[in-house]
Amino acid sequence: MFSSKQDNTRSGFRSPTFILAAVFVGMLVVLGAVMTISRLTVDSESGPAKQTTDSPTALDGGCTGSALPSNFSAAMVTMATWELVGTVAAPSVVNAGPDQIDQDGFRSCFGNSEAGAIIAAANIVAMGSGRPDLGARLAAEAVAPGLGRDAALRAQEAATGDGDGTSIQVAGYRMASYDPALATVEIAIRVGNGSYAAGAITLRWVDDDWLLVVDPSTGRMGNPNALSNLGGYTLWGEGE
Repeated sequence: MFSSKQDNTRSGFRSPTFILAAVFVGMLVVLGAVMTISRLTVDSESGPAKQTTDSPTALDGGCTGSALPSNFSAAMVTMATWELVGTVAAPSVVNAGPDQIDQDGFRSCFGNSEAGAIIAAANIVAMGSGRPDLGARLAAEAVAPGLGRDAALRAQEAATGDGDGTSIQVAGYRMASYDPALATVEIAIRVGNGSYAAGAITLRWVDDDWLLVVDPSTGRMGNPNALSNLGGYTLWGEGE
């Protein structure tokens, strides 16, 4: 069970973005019965995403994900370069994405390949956890159209708070299933004090990009699982 410090950490899980994208952090409170987190580290860095000279820039005419190589296997993500999106490092791989980074830090346009799906999932985690201010765009633009998007938009409108910038980082991945129309990627994260959690992110190929599939009643992606270690996952992240 959580200690008495639980109430002091709950406020960090109320931001709209946590409800949508950073379910690993936002749902850690659900894991109280199976995982004790002694203290969640708060990162005070919450500025805009760092832009580098070789980063993609905004494109005209929408995404061109289907024009990127489709034979990029999951192993190609080892070629990733990482940059902070707020407080969380996000990966980029040439020909896998993101092929578009807007001025506000929103990242989109990923390749229709295994690598593209993994990169998309990790970027969604980074945006949702590191940039709470992108919550509205994530709900409106990163979720596949339908009842799930409607529920995500309602959840965003109902949520309050900006979060406390709880520190997480991408630590590994596992491709659960893949075809060019639908992919499920398990992303493992490292929480501030060294604890681990992982959750499945399901993506559908819509309009030349990978978009989230969420619960049509709640707008959430589901609950993560506590991990004692990263066995079974490919270690992956900034500095790996």
